[in-house]
Amino acid sequence: MNHHRDGGRHSSEPAWPDGDDPDLPGRAPREEPREQTGFWAPSWDDDDDDDPPPPPPRPTPRKPAPGARAGGPPPNRPQPGPPRQGPRPGPGAPMPGTGGPPRPGPGGPPPRPAMPPSEAPTEYLPPATGAGGYRAEPALLTHREPDGYDDYDEDAVYDDDGPDSPLTAEEEKRRRRKKIWRRVRRTMYVLMFLGIVGPIVAFFIAYQMVEIETPEALASQQMQSVTLKYNDGTSDLTRIDPEGGKRTLVKLNQVPTHVQNAVLAAEDSTFWENPGFDFTGILGAAWNQVTGGTGGGSTITQQYIKKATENEDKTFTRKALEVVKAYKMNNQWTKQDTLQAYLNTIYFGRGAYGIEAAAQAYFKKPVGQLTVAEGAFIAGIIQLPNKWSNDQYTDRRWKYVMDQMVANGKLNQADRAAAQKPVPVPQQKVQSAQLGPREYIKDQVQKELESTETTNGRSLWDEVQKRGLIVHTSIDKQGQDIAEKTVREAMADQPKNLIPALVAIDPKTGEVRAYYGGEGSGLDWAGHDRALQEPGSSFKPFDLVALLRKDKGLGESYDGSSPRKFGAATVTNSGGKDCNNPCTVARAMEESVNTVFFDIALNIVGTPAVAKAAHDSGIPTTIGNAKTLVNDKGGAPDGNISIGGGNTRVRTIDMAAAYATFADDGMRHTPHFVTKVTYPDGSLYHETSKAPQRAYDQDEEKNKKIARNVTESLIKVIPYSKLNCGGRPCAGKTGTHEFYGSDNKSEENSKAWMVGYTPYVSSAVSLAAVGPDGKPQPLKDKKGKDIYGKDLPGEIWQKFLTEYSNVRNFPKTNFSKFEPIGKAASDETSSSVSRPSNSTTQPPPTQTTLPPTTQPTTVPTTEPTPGRPTSTSKPPRPTWPTLPGGGPSGDARRENEGRSP
Repeated sequence: MNHHRDGGRHSSEPAWPDGDDPDLPGRAPREEPREQTGFWAPSWDDDDDDDPPPPPPRPTPRKPAPGARAGGPPPNRPQPGPPRQGPRPGPGAPMPGTGGPPRPGPGGPPPRPAMPPSEAPTEYLPPATGAGGYRAEPALLTHREPDGYDDYDEDAVYDDDGPDSPLTAEEEKRRRRKKIWRRVRRTMYVLMFLGIVGPIVAFFIAYQMVEIETPEALASQQMQSVTLKYNDGTSDLTRIDPEGGKRTLVKLNQVPTHVQNAVLAAEDSTFWENPGFDFTGILGAAWNQVTGGTGGGSTITQQYIKKATENEDKTFTRKALEVVKAYKMNNQWTKQDTLQAYLNTIYFGRGAYGIEAAAQAYFKKPVGQLTVAEGAFIAGIIQLPNKWSNDQYTDRRWKYVMDQMVANGKLNQADRAAAQKPVPVPQQKVQSAQLGPREYIKDQVQKELESTETTNGRSLWDEVQKRGLIVHTSIDKQGQDIAEKTVREAMADQPKNLIPALVAIDPKTGEVRAYYGGEGSGLDWAGHDRALQEPGSSFKPFDLVALLRKDKGLGESYDGSSPRKFGAATVTNSGGKDCNNPCTVARAMEESVNTVFFDIALNIVGTPAVAKAAHDSGIPTTIGNAKTLVNDKGGAPDGNISIGGGNTRVRTIDMAAAYATFADDGMRHTPHFVTKVTYPDGSLYHETSKAPQRAYDQDEEKNKKIARNVTESLIKVIPYSKLNCGGRPCAGKTGTHEFYGSDNKSEENSKAWMVGYTPYVSSAVSLAAVGPDGKPQPLKDKKGKDIYGKDLPGEIWQKFLTEYSNVRNFPKTNFSKFEPIGKAASDETSSSVSRPSNSTTQPPPTQTTLPPTTQPTTVPTTEPTPGRPTSTSKPPRPTWPTLPGGGPSGDARRENEGRSP
């Protein structure tokens, strides 16, 4: 059955050149053929089939080609209309929707004039009739009109003979949108392809290239010797060798199962099941990195890879390579081999790499003898090994590991309930190539490096050991030699129970130039956290800072009589001397009048203001895990803080740093030993940068004036104490703390200090006495006389400061210009005379309502050095903490300052 269209022409048959279908001899001639391009292409956009294309503009009439027939195709083709509905109109009727004239009926248009075939265009083939009347050959398929011709407007796509009519704004917008989305879709297809195929390809390439290092190879790279240099950059101070020498690698069967379970509970509970990495953990780590969080994501296998590669950068690239290596390690190594490698490689703190070294470092036993509790303690340290000395952290981690073992079914609840946290043995000293006083310098350098975190999250000390770096210290070799020589000469024929300490600091930088804490055995009395001592009257400058902050100056007068009653406490001056009433603050500082400063601290500024002044100057707010300058319950200090007694305890290095703040006109610098760290080739690895802070007021001028007023008050103390600085301007304060015997009565001394400075160096010297049992003893010199701050400590301070300044050729520069705050001190001085007791009744310190202190805003950080309490008469005896070496510390009942009676 034939299906005809357009006058009965079959849709699948070729068109005949003359327009007549030979099967329909009676059919009228069809309409004149229209011009074609020679091929067919759709005019719609395949990116948006649901949105029909806009009607193309009406084309400009074309000029006939040269030699073309006059009766060529019409200049304009009708616009395509909507699909026809209903029956097809008969011959000669107009086509619906075409807008054109009716198609010609029978008879058609007049015949065309003849033209040579060679000149006819390919679009118009002359009728071809075979010889003998045979049927003509069909037209070429390339010249055939396509189906749906009426719906196709070829000129809209291919007609470029004339300018198109401009598109409307809406049409132009729609066209741009289509192009944009087409590009977006294609880009997304490419990215999706690369996102799926790219990582797979990269994974397999990386898998073939990466190598896994063995524990033996890693052991040779860890814990290298470290060299410390003096501040000249060339002279070696000492060398630090790895603790315990080379590590001992153990087999997994030498590690008790409960220790293995403890490590897995702490770090990777799914170790035996996972493929070496944890996708959930990796995603969590990725999220933390994006959101600024920390931690997470590493299995034991990944941790081993991280330690093996020494790459702990927080990047996706590092994490991806880590996953590849972990997967390869999981395929090539057994789980037992992986766990063994991990236990022999990981860092456990205390300089211990590997489980065997950790067992020796913490419990002084081989790993095979560790108990469940001890194994859990060591396993808990792995996460943050640099916090091994933090009791709160180790306690929390030990409990976590023990509870995880119960949750994992590796420990029963009864054993967990009975277990107690083990106490590790005291840390052994790292072997040093040079002993003596410089051993303590090495300890301080190591402590500072351990507290400094690098960009990869590990301590600077770890990096220094693992890389064998060079540590440049602030210690001046000439200064250190002079300090050791001075102390040894002064103490050569003195009783052996006397323990001196000396620290010298550069006021402009906070760099420690010389450090003597002892001869290298026992406690470091210059800077150890347990080497806390009462500073006596050397703490009085912080009373003055608090007073100056209230705009009260050196000319203010107070009752300097002795004794004076302050509630339940009776305070006396050294030797029972009085400072005529009124007594100026300048005179009270020079003669170290206890009653004046006790009154100032208790009734004028308040004891919290004195503590704040000391903290702002450079005394730390905490030393070890204990707060400083507080009462027994952790609250505000009592009146003893004014004279450096009671609970007022500081270290020698703290006092040197606090007085350095006075020397640098109120600019506080954090004391430090490390200036920089370099690679062996000299290139820089780390540089210490500690910006100074205004200590007393954010206003530069007022901050400077407060410090300079303190210096002004301390300048006269030097000659009053019969000391000098070799012709250089200097300022300082002596301090003596009374020995508190078992009978609560004593006329002897327990601590003696001298702290002072020039514009170029601040130095503190302390002296204590400790018996064979570790308990404090009275300070007695070789002649059996009491020792005061101006005596041995003053002699050591004077000789060191003078000789060191001469060797370094420090200029004899004066201090900055003095501008008094508040009431200036008069040139007239009142004489000190003995007078009968004149006491005034005041409420007890614990009940005194302290006046509010108005203090300018200060820059918080390091705090000043507190002075020692001097003397109170029969105060309620407090419970004293154990001092370094053991034994209780006594409270001073009077400040033995100035000249001996």
